[in-house]
Formats: sequence, C-alpha cells, structure tokens
Amino acid sequence: GARSVAFCPGLAAAAASQTALVVDVGACESRAVAVVRGRLLAHTLVVARVGADAGAARLGDLGATGAAAARADLAARACFARRRNGADAPGPALAFRDGAGAAPWAARRAAADALFDADAEAEEAGLGALVLDCLGRAALELRAPLAANVLPVGGGAALPGFDARLLDELSLIHI
Repeated sequence: GARSVAFCPGLAAAAASQTALVVDVGACESRAVAVVRGRLLAHTLVVARVGADAGAARLGDLGATGAAAARADLAARACFARRRNGADAPGPALAFRDGAGAAPWAARRAAADALFDADAEAEEAGLGALVLDCLGRAALELRAPLAANVLPVGGGAALPGFDARLLDELSLIHI
C-alpha cells in the first residue's frame, strides 16, 4: 500500500517542468522540491512556516493601520519585494477609500522582507535557506541543473519584484 500522501497542488502543477527546483510560496507556508525529468523527488521536499501572510503581519509591525483583513489586502495589492540592499525612490503611502487601513511607503517596501529574512525566534529560515536545504537533499549530480532552473510558483511569488529578490538571496548564499 501507499506509505505516504502529500497534497501539493502548486508543486504538482509545476511537475510538468522537465527539471527544476520548485519554490511554492503559499499563504501560510512555503515549500521547495526538486523535479527531475518530470518526476517530483519527494525526499527533497522541504517546508518552512513562512508565507505571504508574513508580509501582512510585518505591515502591522511597520506602522500600517487597520484590521488584519485590511492589512492582508494591502499586502496582496500594494506591497512588493525590493532588491537586497537596493536603493529605490520613495513613493506614496496608500489608504483604502473607506478608511479601513493604510500603509506608509516604508512598510509597503519592507513587508516582503519577511519572506526572505530568517526568524530566529520562530526558528524558521527564509526562502534562500529553504532552497539551499532542498538542494542539499538532492543527489550531487542533480544540484547544478536544479540550481540553474529555480521555478517560483504560488500566490506569494506573484509579488512584484519577487523573482529578482529571490535571485539576490540565492546569489548571496552562492547558489
């Protein structure tokens, strides 16, 4: 009989890729897994309790106002992943017309950092470390082709600038 069952819709959809390291950024958690010649290598699956919701939580810490639902909406609609140590021009603070929530510019540009920064208190690593852990579980001869083909999927990966920031994080740890 079956020894284990895993439900990973984002990862399963990405399995159509011939060879890739798939990074699925969901709302509450992120997963990374190797797909080789269209087959998902279950032994490489790594899960971290960091997802897109972490950006909404960080918004509150950075001065955004409103209920949790309003902050989650702001995180999904108005935040972006900035380049590591990159300078960016300041922009406007945003607020909902009905006054349900608002986010200053600094909060909007820093909220996505929660996906990439390690959280020592929660003993969770950021997405760069998640990818590194997944690569470490793959066979040595598969690591280079996997590292050369990282495929972000999931709602959290849809943040503007996400792909460039993930590339920065991977370069920082020499992947």
